[in-house]
Amino acid sequence: MQEKINYGIDLGTTNSAIGFYSNGKVNVLKNPRGFKEILPSVVAFRKGRVLIGDKAIEQLEANSENVFSSFKRDMGTDVSYLIESNRVTPLDLSAHVLRELLAFVQDEKITSAVITIPASFDIVQSNATKKAGFEAGLNEVILLQEPVAACLAYANENNLDLNSKQTWLVYDFGGGTFDSALVEIDYREMKVKDHLGNNFLGGVDIDNAIFKSFILPKLKSETGLDYNALSADSKDFKKFNQYLIYKIEEAKKELSLSEFSMIEIDYPDLDIYIELKFTRIEFNSIVAPVFIESVDLLKELLTTNNLSFSDINRIVLVGGTTYIPFIREGLKELTGTSVDSSIDPTTAIVKGAAYFAGTKEKSILEKSKSFDSDIENVSMTLIFENTSNDAEELITVQSDINLKGQVRIIRLEEGYDSGLLEFDKNVSQFVPVLPKQINHFTITVFDKKKRLIYQKEISISQGLYSISGQTLPLDICLEVDSDDGNSYLEPIFKKNSILPLKKTIHKTLSKSVSAGSEDAIFINVLEGKRGTMPGSNLSIGFIAIKGMDIANDLIRGTQVELNFSMSESRDLKIDVCVPSSDLILKEKFNPHIKIVLYEKINLEIEHAIKTASLEIKQAIDSEQFELAARFKKLEEQLSILLLECKDLYSTSLYKTDEKKRVLLKELDGINRSKHIFNELEAFNVAKERLLNALTNSSKKRKDEAKLILKEEKGIINSGDKQLIRFITKKIETLLSTLFYENDENFVIVYFQLKLISASEYKDFHKVEQMIEEGDTALQNKNYSLLKKICVVIANQLKEEKKSKQDPFFVAITGLK
Repeated sequence: MQEKINYGIDLGTTNSAIGFYSNGKVNVLKNPRGFKEILPSVVAFRKGRVLIGDKAIEQLEANSENVFSSFKRDMGTDVSYLIESNRVTPLDLSAHVLRELLAFVQDEKITSAVITIPASFDIVQSNATKKAGFEAGLNEVILLQEPVAACLAYANENNLDLNSKQTWLVYDFGGGTFDSALVEIDYREMKVKDHLGNNFLGGVDIDNAIFKSFILPKLKSETGLDYNALSADSKDFKKFNQYLIYKIEEAKKELSLSEFSMIEIDYPDLDIYIELKFTRIEFNSIVAPVFIESVDLLKELLTTNNLSFSDINRIVLVGGTTYIPFIREGLKELTGTSVDSSIDPTTAIVKGAAYFAGTKEKSILEKSKSFDSDIENVSMTLIFENTSNDAEELITVQSDINLKGQVRIIRLEEGYDSGLLEFDKNVSQFVPVLPKQINHFTITVFDKKKRLIYQKEISISQGLYSISGQTLPLDICLEVDSDDGNSYLEPIFKKNSILPLKKTIHKTLSKSVSAGSEDAIFINVLEGKRGTMPGSNLSIGFIAIKGMDIANDLIRGTQVELNFSMSESRDLKIDVCVPSSDLILKEKFNPHIKIVLYEKINLEIEHAIKTASLEIKQAIDSEQFELAARFKKLEEQLSILLLECKDLYSTSLYKTDEKKRVLLKELDGINRSKHIFNELEAFNVAKERLLNALTNSSKKRKDEAKLILKEEKGIINSGDKQLIRFITKKIETLLSTLFYENDENFVIVYFQLKLISASEYKDFHKVEQMIEEGDTALQNKNYSLLKKICVVIANQLKEEKKSKQDPFFVAITGLK
């Protein structure tokens, strides 16, 4: 039996945990030091030692400048911290937490584990998490999205008895991130439909809001301390800052149970000894805007999927922030939906990760089996259900050839043995399955001489929920050139597709590149949303094919084959093949650091402000005052963000970059709506012309039209102007075919050719002769002959007149 991973880890912003799956159950493991299940995600450095968890928190008062928390928010960035002349990164700190968790297991060395990540983590952040696992000593890391893990925990811990399909909404409010997810579930299957989140919305933001709106004003009024006057770079400032945040965190926990909390600030270094009463009413007023922001994300997720809260059967609570009464009560009141906190929100994710780990096999290369038989390359089909709620399941074994022999089915847990079953091309057998666990069966096939010719292990999960695969959180697109001199995103893998994924696409070169030159073709793969500007998305794979690196010229119009594959943990592989030039490139991308440059963010925000200002003027000139107001609001938000951008403290800079991307997407969305309106108008005009032209057309052409218009609703709702334009062009191409299939229509073509200037023809004398013949054919209504004459005349046009290439076309990527 191939070994399962079994270990699941919740690597959280505030707290982390590790769980183990065995025989249908999950145990959250305890720290041998202190016997707590939850390990605070805090790391401290003291005199060459690394302290983690509660031991690190103890250093806050004495050594707070070397104590680090909430570093998960900076995963995938180039942020670093100076510790005793060495620099450490969020990835390094995460690796320390993971090592500590792995040390909870003392009787074996863990080499494989499932680690959870927020659903809204991009590929760079995901890869950084995976790399932290490798640095912690793991050989294999499988990533699992946190909302998926939460649902697995709820479904498997609650002994659900579902008779029909339900829709759940996961509300995952952790220490540093917020995730929401739509999940469909019935009595045997669970599927994640969609998700939406914010990597910079969590309990930490509530702490910061308490700090700014309650603690600082109280400090000034009670002690006269002007906090803003302290030097932000001084050790005293950082130490005091950490101390206050810790006090806030403690008060926040207390207010989940009591109506008030007394915050005692005893800080001799600044001669401060005060006690502040912090009431739940004051607390709720601070929580409210952060809560509303999370609810807005829920509404956006539902709207995108054409749902409302009335369509939701259950809201599943996950994350420590959901302990806040205001949030739980607010969710019930605003949604009118059942809010479920039946299992501990702080351990739901680690339990779900362990359940998932119990279904995943370790990546161990099995030795190939050599079977001594006259029959070679035996191919068998096994038919069975992966999940079951029954006491027995049917396994059918089928051969793709006429084969007689025997089959034996053995369950590896508590030994069930079918004995030898007679096999004549196929055989079916009901096998017992043990409840609430994964049952492993070995299927062995013997030929009529009793020689082993086929063997395979399968698993059937009884009474446990699993998932068929993880969903892709964002579209993966290729940047290609458009006809207007810009570039656009062509989807490779669509959001919510089940990983792993593979796809081959063929493109043509939109420009030539001479061998040895400075010119280049760019293959740029981005993660984001189709139909948006390439610049507002994240580049995750970039290949430059430079002239200086190739032996043969690349000619415009040459076909390029691109093979893309993405693993379950979102490693991206790209194979590039240009057959005509014998060019083959193979690249694998798993970037774990994204660089955020102050200058780049600054320029992008300034450009966006100018764009918004221009749109405001155009909207006012056309008396579209509501549209102008939307652009004005965006302009104001961008201007505020530009001021924030002046803060060069890197953590703030990454948060600013996240906000910038959100605002640019909104600006792009409003702009796109105008362009999409124009494209939809062109589409509707072309569609109406096509329907009229089909009246007397053949069945073949009607079928072609039906095929083009089949996905009309999805195309219109895509929000992708390039896709709408592409379908419009397909309609226009079919219209052109219908037009030229009717010889009478060449009367129009003939008159158009006659109107072209003589200078546009290579041999106008010959054209004049053909026109004389054409006039006669027209007079005699000989449309068949007129069609032939039009072809001869058209062939006399100069090449530049016939060329469809736009002389003003500019190739950005070199792919089209």
